[in-house]
Amino acid sequence: MAASQARTDAVLSRLTVGEAQTHPTSIRRPLRQNVVRPVTAAFVAVPLVAAVMGLGNPSLLLTLSGLAALYLAANLLMERLGHPISPDRLLRVNLVTWIAGFAILGAAGWTPSSGEFHGELIVLVAAMVAGFVGIVTQPVPAVLCGVAAMAAAALGASLKGPVTAETVIAASAIAVGTLVGTTLAAILLRVLDRRRLGGTAAH
Repeated sequence: MAASQARTDAVLSRLTVGEAQTHPTSIRRPLRQNVVRPVTAAFVAVPLVAAVMGLGNPSLLLTLSGLAALYLAANLLMERLGHPISPDRLLRVNLVTWIAGFAILGAAGWTPSSGEFHGELIVLVAAMVAGFVGIVTQPVPAVLCGVAAMAAAALGASLKGPVTAETVIAASAIAVGTLVGTTLAAILLRVLDRRRLGGTAAH
């Protein structure tokens, strides 16, 4: 039991990077800084793998993957040149680009030759991106971004094919990801708040 508690304390200490010890809500800042690029990489990897496997619209998928790769490369270049983008500003830019990415992904879900819609592409990316947004932003902005991303995915899908139950369900996966992210954030913040209050009482 003691060993398990020690491991938990070590994980929380690494996540907070010293900031959340003064206020629990500041846990969002180090999370943004450490996770934003891997999440953006989902827009590179998933469309690329889908295009190789022959799922959806290869041209749109490769375009989305290429644009996401260029965006990541630009961020890395700015950091290498000594002009990194602040985590808060980077998150705002990412929210806009992710919503646009869902619009392209929705359209790319349709396979031109067969007319089949691959909603699993949206679901897979939504699980990572929407969940991340739910964790690192306040609940209201997270919900607003989720609604915008759902609308973008549904609009993109409707531009290339009919609105079906599958397209609606796929877009709705963004709402599920947002709900999971906001729930996890609330749990984590409650744990940190108890630890902070416990440490204050001990002193």
